[in-house]
Amino acid sequence: MTGFRSRVVALTVLIATAVVAILVVVSHVLLSGVTDADAHDLARTRAEALAANVTAKGGRVVLTENDSEALDEVAWVYADGRLIDGNVPPSVVDRVEELADSGRSQTASVGKCLL
Repeated sequence: MTGFRSRVVALTVLIATAVVAILVVVSHVLLSGVTDADAHDLARTRAEALAANVTAKGGRVVLTENDSEALDEVAWVYADGRLIDGNVPPSVVDRVEELADSGRSQTASVGKCLL
């Protein structure tokens, strides 16, 4: 037969473990939401920065780029269903082309990439 003191200690350990587990889960859920929102904001900011360099002249899409190719690695320009500028990683090329053909502004996650 266990004593009263042992029961109190066991109950305290159980409650403390449950509280820590709940805090970890709630923190993870909240931080995941914040991280997801930050990733979407970053993608939108990059797209806007790239869009500032894109114009239409004579029915063609024209890029007025500076010397930096930093956006080429993380942003791509499509017009009429074909790649105009950027280097699409092979692992996401199918999903990127699907998004380009959709005709609307949207984002998608593929593995660790936010498209």
